Amino acid sequence: IKILYQDNLFAGIARNNGMQYAVGKYLLFLDADDFFAEDMIEKLYNRAEMCQADICICKSQFYDQKNKSVTPMNWSCIKDYCPENNEIFSRKDMGNKLFLFTTPAPWTKMFKSEFVRKNNLQFQDIRTANDLSFVMTALALAERITVLDKYLVYYRTNVTTTLQSTKFREPLLFIQALLCLKNNLKKNNVLNEVQGSFTNLVLDVCCDTLDMAKAANKMSTHKIIYEYLRDTGFNILGIDSITETEIINKEHYNEY
Repeated sequence: IKILYQDNLFAGIARNNGMQYAVGKYLLFLDADDFFAEDMIEKLYNRAEMCQADICICKSQFYDQKNKSVTPMNWSCIKDYCPENNEIFSRKDMGNKLFLFTTPAPWTKMFKSEFVRKNNLQFQDIRTANDLSFVMTALALAERITVLDKYLVYYRTNVTTTLQSTKFREPLLFIQALLCLKNNLKKNNVLNEVQGSFTNLVLDVCCDTLDMAKAANKMSTHKIIYEYLRDTGFNILGIDSITETEIINKEHYNEY
């Protein structure tokens, strides 16, 4: 075990720093405020080895810090979106659901180190949303993705000290994350292949961010995000002329 010390530059820089020193066959990025099944690493490792996977993904559950209740985070890994009877898949098998079947959270995913380094994958140097471009670029480039249909991660809610609880201090960082992903996809010549999935992801992230601002009663922040998307954001993200047939979440399309 190696313990690394650095100034608090947020999770993206810390993860990149850790990758420089990691020597194992696989990489796993866990968050200090969550907790995990005792055999999480063993189960993910065995599955990854069996499938020779670039990425192995599991499911997560919410753990309410106040009332100690546990509820499934169903969208952490939507098995129904994955190819039926196919233990190993890639972008070629996923259509417009590649970026929708799991979240940008890295802590439900084990990555093969060689795959990450070969593709020079790095987390963004931003306060929040620094994992989106890393995880989604990895999904787009991986030739072998597999799902372990088990709940192995417990994501704490009602914790006032997490970055998620203060994410609206810089409300437009998610735009930087989506633009970074778009540039990565372009650079690796896969944007055209995954355009439908990228469009759906952008719309989901934008609508979810607006909804979270409203739910948190951050109406001035909601106005900033809303007006930016309307006037600039949708255009620079390339989704200013989408059609309903492209979009899986019809509720988000209506909101758009």
